[in-house]
Amino acid sequence: MNSPGQNRALLFAAEEASKHPEWSEYVLYCRAREKGLRKEAFAHLDTFIASTGQWPEELKRDFATCLLTWCETLMDADYGPFPGALKEKVIKPVMEKWCDEETASSAPFRWYGIHFNSPAHLEKALTLNPLDDRARIAVITSLAEKLGHSVHHLPDSYIGDPEEDMKCCAIAEDHIRKLSEPILKRYWEKELKGISELIGNYLEWKASGHGNLAVWGREQGKRVDSGVKAYYYER
Repeated sequence: MNSPGQNRALLFAAEEASKHPEWSEYVLYCRAREKGLRKEAFAHLDTFIASTGQWPEELKRDFATCLLTWCETLMDADYGPFPGALKEKVIKPVMEKWCDEETASSAPFRWYGIHFNSPAHLEKALTLNPLDDRARIAVITSLAEKLGHSVHHLPDSYIGDPEEDMKCCAIAEDHIRKLSEPILKRYWEKELKGISELIGNYLEWKASGHGNLAVWGREQGKRVDSGVKAYYYER
């Protein structure tokens, strides 16, 4: 069952796609999917995917551009309107060819980097356009998620290598400084500050030789608890 947000995204995609006659089967997919008619929806999707094999490259890129722009600007558009089969069979090969040929625009590299988990493509996007905040935020988000995973069991345990994580913090901080949007910059500065504080305090505790991180934190008045409730199960 779709969420209300997913249904809104499907209706929006159907409305926008209906402006393009070649995308009619995709429109039918979105409308059927919004109604909960999964079997009917994916039959239309299969027909649409097959039809794109005859399209010129320009038309494929036009579709990819619309779809990936919706994913960036519309909540839940990366779910219903962007199903796995469409992503792998149509969008991925289109984007691979596009990135092989593109020399000016950062957008194809940003989209590929985000949707196909490729840090190298995000790096290329930022090389082409250092002011591409969407690409930079994708890099920052990935680093923040990695760092957040490392500290989320504190004070009980640390996952990963805190020395390497401090290097990741420095990389993230550099990207945050380069953001062009002040609101985004302040948001990510605050997010990263809490994580880097935990890592720094953990390293300070390790260097102290104290036997208990939680006790050391209370004694020193330093934050060592991630605030994430952890549950442990015994057999």
